[in-house]
Amino acid sequence: MQFSARQLYLRLIFNGKVLDRFTTKSTTKCKYTRWAHRKPVAIVNENELFNDQNENNKETLREGRRQRVRARKIKSQENIPPNQETLSDKENNKININKLSNRIINLKENDNIITSLMVNVKSRKRREKSNQILLEGYRLIKDGIEAGVKPEVILFSRPSDIMDLNLHEEVKLYKVPYKTMQLWSNLTTSPGIIGIFNIPDVERIEPAPNALPLTIICDNIRDPGNLGSAIRIAAGVGCEKIVLLKGCVDLWDTKVLRSAAGAHFRLPIYTLTSNDLSSFLYDGMNVFVTDNNPTNITNNIFDSHNSKNKYSISKIYENFPLRNMEFPKSDENLKESEMRKIIRTLQSQLPIIPYYAVDYCTNEIALIISGETEGLNLETLKLLWEKRAVRVNVPLLNNVESLNVGAALGIISFEIQRQFVFKQRE
Repeated sequence: MQFSARQLYLRLIFNGKVLDRFTTKSTTKCKYTRWAHRKPVAIVNENELFNDQNENNKETLREGRRQRVRARKIKSQENIPPNQETLSDKENNKININKLSNRIINLKENDNIITSLMVNVKSRKRREKSNQILLEGYRLIKDGIEAGVKPEVILFSRPSDIMDLNLHEEVKLYKVPYKTMQLWSNLTTSPGIIGIFNIPDVERIEPAPNALPLTIICDNIRDPGNLGSAIRIAAGVGCEKIVLLKGCVDLWDTKVLRSAAGAHFRLPIYTLTSNDLSSFLYDGMNVFVTDNNPTNITNNIFDSHNSKNKYSISKIYENFPLRNMEFPKSDENLKESEMRKIIRTLQSQLPIIPYYAVDYCTNEIALIISGETEGLNLETLKLLWEKRAVRVNVPLLNNVESLNVGAALGIISFEIQRQFVFKQRE
């Protein structure tokens, strides 16, 4: 009775029949309050107060929801995204999980197996002794497997991460808590899967059939990110091979692997224990070396060249006087800073030309790159003078001294690719 009376009272207010009672101001002054002025306010959610309208609105909302659900189903059936799992895919995954479940070993957080595995691949000495490397992330692991490299151990936190990997039966599968994966991860956020592989013989990788006649030689590149970027660019541009000299960072360092993004398995890579390049620099080969931005002569050199005129090495040396350079002897006790200064002075005596003004299509090419801070080795510089090398430079503005190794290599190597592609079309 009280509820129905309240509804009737609210109906009268809503219909405006008793609004005049509330529009007048109160004339009674309360003892403990101020003068009050009350006006009727619009009712919020009025449909909830009346049973008959509330039921109709609920039915309308339900029908609207049914229509939206039907429209979504029709749209999803018409436009199914390519990566969306169908029922058959889910069933196949369940079958694969059941097949692998007998091989999966569950490990606790502080298991000694995890510690011994990680220590062996984290240290360079132990990595070389055990002949194993660490690949972290689904993409790197998949690239290694597709390149024919067999994993020894797979650590994962979610079984779904290993479903699409083509794993042979001898691979050890360890399911590890994600906290442990995060503890040993080299990344801020662990991808949840780590693979331990035997170090492959990347020197035996066959170059691509349409590879450029380009050999990239890395000298004194000690930053892992720079070396990884150089390997990735070398694979992307399609060079024939890449050579790492003695002063470079470890090829299988985890940061190098991460920066290269699987490029280790796509082209032949030679790691030399000495700086002897005699087996890679042939007679008649065009040898170029990337150079920093020259300070006082930049404007004079680059004003005299344009992108239309191309110069071969023989033409560059026509007007360049050959000199007998005096190199410091190996038994001289020179500080590292003094040796770098001498090397840069001797390197600056080589002829220089903008990268876009060179005719790269006259013969096979060797392009030598080095770290921005360390520069070339003395033995490499002697060989450059013997092979009549030419410095190629990327013009820079705003008093920028040099580019990152990867950036400079990308600019020059893709110019080489462009010239060879256009020459083949002609």
